Amino acid sequence: MIGDRCEITLDPAHVRALAGQWATALRDASLVAAAEEVLDGVYDAGAQARTAAQRALRAANRAEGVGARVQAGEARVAARWAEVAAQRAQDAVEAALEAMQEAERTAVTAESAAAAAARAL
Repeated sequence: MIGDRCEITLDPAHVRALAGQWATALRDASLVAAAEEVLDGVYDAGAQARTAAQRALRAANRAEGVGARVQAGEARVAARWAEVAAQRAQDAVEAALEAMQEAERTAVTAESAAAAAARAL
């Protein structure tokens, strides 16, 4: 019952169909949650790499200031690699988000097509 004006009656076939959709929806929700957790980890790793790059550059500047040119060069190389890693992490997050949005759009389109096909039958 919905309030005191509307009653919805389902036959067993409807209940079975809803049960199947419920299981699929739960599985999909858990996959989305797992993907979001991975994205959070990648984003955090990228932020840590960017912070490491900044620290390495500061260390390079200090090393250069005291005449430790070899160490300064090594720190600059490390900073460049950390910056590359940070950029790759950022690119991965952006690509994953775009893929998730495209998958959602595709799912909506597929649902609409399935509903249209069901009505046509």
